[in-house]
Amino acid sequence: MLETQENLTKIAFVLFHTIFALLFIRCGGTIISSIEGERIEMDFPYPCNISSRVTFQYGNRAPYYNSANPGSMSLPSNQNLTFDTESDNNECSLHLIINPVSRDDAGTYILTAYNANNQYIYDERVGLRVSYPPGKAKCDSSEMYIDGEWITIQCSAPVGNVPGHILCYQTGMRLPPLTSPEVISGRLRQVMLARLPELVYCCSSTTQEVKGRCDCKDTSWNPIRSDESNVTDPCPIITSTATTPLSHTATFPTTEGDNTVRPTTTARANDFKSDKHFDYFITLLVLIVILLVLTCCMFAYILYSRYKGMDHRYIDNAERMSHLTDIEQHEQDTPLQGSPTDED
Repeated sequence: MLETQENLTKIAFVLFHTIFALLFIRCGGTIISSIEGERIEMDFPYPCNISSRVTFQYGNRAPYYNSANPGSMSLPSNQNLTFDTESDNNECSLHLIINPVSRDDAGTYILTAYNANNQYIYDERVGLRVSYPPGKAKCDSSEMYIDGEWITIQCSAPVGNVPGHILCYQTGMRLPPLTSPEVISGRLRQVMLARLPELVYCCSSTTQEVKGRCDCKDTSWNPIRSDESNVTDPCPIITSTATTPLSHTATFPTTEGDNTVRPTTTARANDFKSDKHFDYFITLLVLIVILLVLTCCMFAYILYSRYKGMDHRYIDNAERMSHLTDIEQHEQDTPLQGSPTDED
């Protein structure tokens, strides 16, 4: 019993010190997200007073920049690296601007600081995730559908890493899709319905974005000739013309197009300290919960062991008392040898 309690105490002691040490381990780097084509800025702070050399690199590639050889800096054409110094708290930082962001920029960017003895003392890591929509749509075939008035247009686009769909407009109205978007052989494919004889303008888009008719101009389709048209501007200069509604025997729902354009947002990562404090707080909370659970389990086991031992002792005492009672009863029921009897 005592040996078991000593082992549990040792285990709890080791776990406590392990958790306590983990609390002082710096949490992992920050992860930020961006959309292809946006401008993004990232800061990489490091201590100036104890750093004699810093390097900056992408993933496991050779460093873009080495302060020991500043002339060796080689960045892609869409990236710019600048330096900031704050003398009040002896903190410096590298400031990276990527404009525009491309899918090839996704990955981990690492700043590493070394002391005067060329020993590692600090690193700052930022992971960049880049979302990119499907590529430009292309419509390559069609066939007659329903009394010669409706046609189906089969459109496709290079797939992106976010869900997408195909949009088509005709005479300013958004056309209804005949099928849902699906990915086949690395391309996003969807069949659309169109009316004769007006031009059809199609484009790809993310499912969370609905491009207006003036922005939907990846391709134009001529339903009469069943081929791509050279007209690529869905919103030419408006002239005063009269339009006659088309008559048809079958009706399909159409959605009126809008001219709204989703504003471009700029993803920034210039306040890493807040993210790190939040990560540190979450880590601290999780570790405290784990420590409390382990402590409760340890005490529960100790109490159970004590209760079990007391129960065994109680049973042993009860058996002993029962045995003594049986012996006394047996002695009372058995007459002593040489005692007088009634006959004598």
